[in-house]
Amino acid sequence: MLAMSRLRDYLKKRQSELEASAKPLETRLLALRADLASTEAKLSPIRKELHEIEKALQAIGKERDTERTVTIKEAILQTLANAPNGLTSSELLAAMNDDFFEGTLQRTSMSPQLARLLHKDKKITNRGEKYFLP
Repeated sequence: MLAMSRLRDYLKKRQSELEASAKPLETRLLALRADLASTEAKLSPIRKELHEIEKALQAIGKERDTERTVTIKEAILQTLANAPNGLTSSELLAAMNDDFFEGTLQRTSMSPQLARLLHKDKKITNRGEKYFLP
Protein backbone atom coordinates (compact mmCIF):
# COMPACT_ATOMS: atom_id res chain seq x y z
CA MET A 1 0.00 0.00 0.00
CA LEU A 2 2.88 2.32 0.76
CA ALA A 3 4.28 1.85 -2.74
CA MET A 4 0.91 2.81 -4.23
CA SER A 5 0.83 5.94 -2.13
CA ARG A 6 4.33 6.95 -3.28
CA LEU A 7 3.40 6.27 -6.89
CA ARG A 8 0.25 8.36 -6.50
CA ASP A 9 2.25 11.21 -4.92
CA TYR A 10 4.84 11.04 -7.69
CA LEU A 11 2.16 11.06 -10.41
CA LYS A 12 0.32 14.00 -8.77
CA LYS A 13 3.58 15.93 -8.46
CA ARG A 14 4.51 15.20 -12.06
CA GLN A 15 1.03 16.20 -13.17
CA SER A 16 1.39 19.57 -11.42
CA GLU A 17 4.85 20.11 -13.01
CA LEU A 18 3.54 19.34 -16.48
CA GLU A 19 0.49 21.55 -16.04
CA ALA A 20 2.75 24.40 -14.90
CA SER A 21 5.00 23.87 -17.96
CA ALA A 22 2.05 23.62 -20.31
CA LYS A 23 0.27 26.79 -19.15
CA PRO A 24 2.71 29.35 -20.68
CA LEU A 25 3.00 27.23 -23.82
CA GLU A 26 -0.77 27.16 -24.22
CA THR A 27 -0.90 30.93 -23.72
CA ARG A 28 1.82 31.37 -26.35
CA LEU A 29 -0.03 29.01 -28.70
CA LEU A 30 -3.22 31.06 -28.41
CA ALA A 31 -1.28 34.25 -29.15
CA LEU A 32 0.38 32.63 -32.17
CA ARG A 33 -2.96 31.38 -33.47
CA ALA A 34 -4.43 34.87 -33.11
CA ASP A 35 -1.40 36.34 -34.92
CA LEU A 36 -1.71 33.71 -37.64
CA ALA A 37 -5.41 34.47 -38.09
CA SER A 38 -4.63 38.19 -38.34
CA THR A 39 -1.86 37.56 -40.87
CA GLU A 40 -4.10 35.28 -42.95
CA ALA A 41 -6.81 37.96 -42.93
CA LYS A 42 -4.31 40.50 -44.28
CA LEU A 43 -2.83 38.08 -46.79
CA SER A 44 -6.12 36.84 -48.23
CA PRO A 45 -7.07 40.03 -50.14
CA ILE A 46 -3.50 40.39 -51.37
CA ARG A 47 -3.56 36.86 -52.78
CA LYS A 48 -6.96 37.53 -54.34
CA GLU A 49 -5.71 40.68 -56.05
CA LEU A 50 -2.54 38.93 -57.23
CA HIS A 51 -4.71 36.20 -58.74
CA GLU A 52 -6.87 38.80 -60.48
CA ILE A 53 -3.77 40.58 -61.82
CA GLU A 54 -2.39 37.27 -63.12
CA LYS A 55 -5.69 36.59 -64.92
CA ALA A 56 -5.66 40.10 -66.38
CA LEU A 57 -2.07 39.68 -67.58
CA GLN A 58 -2.96 36.37 -69.20
CA ALA A 59 -5.94 37.99 -70.90
CA ILE A 60 -3.76 40.84 -72.15
CA GLY A 61 -1.22 38.32 -73.39
CA LYS A 62 -3.89 36.35 -75.22
CA GLU A 63 -5.36 39.52 -76.68
CA ARG A 64 -1.91 40.55 -77.83
CA ASP A 65 -1.45 37.14 -79.44
CA THR A 66 -4.74 37.48 -81.31
CA GLU A 67 -3.68 40.94 -82.47
CA ARG A 68 -0.48 39.38 -83.75
CA THR A 69 -2.12 36.72 -85.89
CA VAL A 70 -1.01 38.43 -89.06
CA THR A 71 0.13 36.16 -91.86
CA ILE A 72 3.66 36.35 -93.21
CA LYS A 73 2.34 37.75 -96.49
CA GLU A 74 0.34 40.44 -94.66
CA ALA A 75 3.39 41.29 -92.60
CA ILE A 76 5.51 41.65 -95.74
CA LEU A 77 2.95 44.00 -97.30
CA GLN A 78 2.55 46.09 -94.15
CA THR A 79 6.30 46.34 -93.62
CA LEU A 80 6.93 47.38 -97.22
CA ALA A 81 4.11 49.94 -96.94
CA ASN A 82 6.20 51.64 -94.26
CA ALA A 83 9.40 51.51 -96.34
CA PRO A 84 9.02 53.73 -99.43
CA ASN A 85 12.73 53.27 -100.24
CA GLY A 86 12.32 49.50 -100.24
CA LEU A 87 14.00 46.83 -98.14
CA THR A 88 16.38 43.96 -98.80
CA SER A 89 15.21 40.54 -97.72
CA SER A 90 17.47 40.77 -94.63
CA GLU A 91 16.07 44.18 -93.70
CA LEU A 92 12.54 42.94 -94.35
CA LEU A 93 13.06 39.88 -92.12
CA ALA A 94 14.50 42.02 -89.30
CA ALA A 95 11.67 44.56 -89.51
CA MET A 96 8.99 41.85 -89.56
CA ASN A 97 10.54 40.12 -86.56
CA ASP A 98 10.58 43.43 -84.68
CA ASP A 99 7.04 44.43 -85.61
CA PHE A 100 5.14 41.14 -85.83
CA PHE A 101 6.94 37.96 -84.86
CA GLU A 102 9.10 38.80 -81.83
CA GLY A 103 12.20 37.34 -83.43
CA THR A 104 10.66 33.96 -84.27
CA LEU A 105 10.28 34.30 -88.04
CA GLN A 106 12.92 32.40 -90.02
CA ARG A 107 14.14 33.36 -93.49
CA THR A 108 13.05 29.91 -94.72
CA SER A 109 9.46 30.76 -93.74
CA MET A 110 9.54 34.21 -95.29
CA SER A 111 11.23 33.44 -98.63
CA PRO A 112 8.40 31.37 -100.20
CA GLN A 113 5.84 34.03 -99.26
CA LEU A 114 8.06 36.74 -100.69
CA ALA A 115 8.36 34.79 -103.96
CA ARG A 116 4.56 34.30 -104.17
CA LEU A 117 3.90 37.99 -103.61
CA LEU A 118 6.48 38.86 -106.25
CA HIS A 119 5.71 36.32 -109.00
CA LYS A 120 2.25 34.87 -108.48
CA ASP A 121 0.28 37.61 -106.71
CA LYS A 122 2.32 40.48 -108.22
CA LYS A 123 1.70 42.59 -105.12
CA ILE A 124 5.35 43.56 -104.76
CA THR A 125 8.23 44.37 -107.09
CA ASN A 126 11.95 44.22 -106.78
CA ARG A 127 14.74 46.41 -108.07
CA GLY A 128 18.15 45.00 -107.47
CA GLU A 129 18.16 43.48 -104.01
CA LYS A 130 15.31 45.62 -102.64
CA TYR A 131 11.60 44.86 -102.53
CA PHE A 132 8.89 47.53 -102.94
CA LEU A 133 5.16 47.91 -103.18
CA PRO A 134 4.19 48.79 -106.78
